[in-house]
Amino acid sequence: MTKKPTTKPARIPQQLYLYGLEDDKPRGARFPVTEMDAVFPVMRKLNLQFFEPGSGPAAVEIGQRLPVGRIYARGKAFIPNIKRELYDEIVAVLAESKRVSEEKRAASEAAAEARAKTGEATTPPILKGRPQDWQSVGPGHLVLIEDVVGDGEGWWEAICLYRSEDVLTLRYRDYPEVKPVQRHITNVALLHPGPQPENDK
Repeated sequence: MTKKPTTKPARIPQQLYLYGLEDDKPRGARFPVTEMDAVFPVMRKLNLQFFEPGSGPAAVEIGQRLPVGRIYARGKAFIPNIKRELYDEIVAVLAESKRVSEEKRAASEAAAEARAKTGEATTPPILKGRPQDWQSVGPGHLVLIEDVVGDGEGWWEAICLYRSEDVLTLRYRDYPEVKPVQRHITNVALLHPGPQPENDK
């Protein structure tokens, strides 16, 4: 009797999940994260919102139930209508994810304050490059965060100091005097993970 070969479950690729209301009609779609540059202008134009796999397993499960979207030439997009029940589920799942994230952030801030009071070393980790994906972001990695700092509003390089579940504590690379900030993993952008330039330090 021969043993049947086992197959590993397919890995879900990094995707963006868009959802929102247009004239009170729910719309939604999923796109490969590689199409982010083309998707974001459409998302803003249609006043949609988005979430990513970093929002948690429940968000991924419901995001995979969205239809596949398409971006056509000249920036036109196919983002179909979805059932109200699915839209309501998305809103509920993301609200719960946000609640859990805020609880973890509060716990992380309390732990940071405790470390400061006990004099525990807070020396930033050595910069070790750029992560391959959101799930691999860890201490020392360089990412981008959106904020108002330095000369104005924009996206700034930041070094991950430490990570608690999906909440990152980050220090601005070029503004070390600014107090570290915390961001959920879905609210940071990744730099191209290719060869590291010499000035990334």
